[in-house]
Amino acid sequence: MLYQQPTAVIKALVEVRRLPSWLPAAYRAIEEYLSLKKLSPTGPPFARYTVEGDKATVEAGFPVAVPIIGDGYIVASALPHGPVAIAVHSGGYDTLGETYRVVTDWLGLHGYAERGPMWEVYLTGPGSHPDPDTWRTEVVVPYHAL
Repeated sequence: MLYQQPTAVIKALVEVRRLPSWLPAAYRAIEEYLSLKKLSPTGPPFARYTVEGDKATVEAGFPVAVPIIGDGYIVASALPHGPVAIAVHSGGYDTLGETYRVVTDWLGLHGYAERGPMWEVYLTGPGSHPDPDTWRTEVVVPYHAL
């Protein structure tokens, strides 16, 4: 069975330096939209982004039980089906790159390659825990056999 996780997201092109303030505002807007529609997220917030220079193409949102209609600003999307490698990063976001390297190195050692955009799931973060040492982020990397 091919399964995709429906999501409610905001897509944007954002300056990388603005991501720390843009993401919480995006999540609040999506939560307000879902509340108005009498829907709830089915999991923690996530972000998929591709960085090119000082800009990031970003898709940030929440998983939902069923596809949403959207309002033009908040749109329906989905996290892809298929195998993924997941590593849980503990600590501030400034060292997330190390966790990505661990996962991609593991994939290479086991005969796999990245497939499509990676994403981050924010299990705990600045909104609920001010101390960066307590933040936990899942790094999710879709993959396929070489």
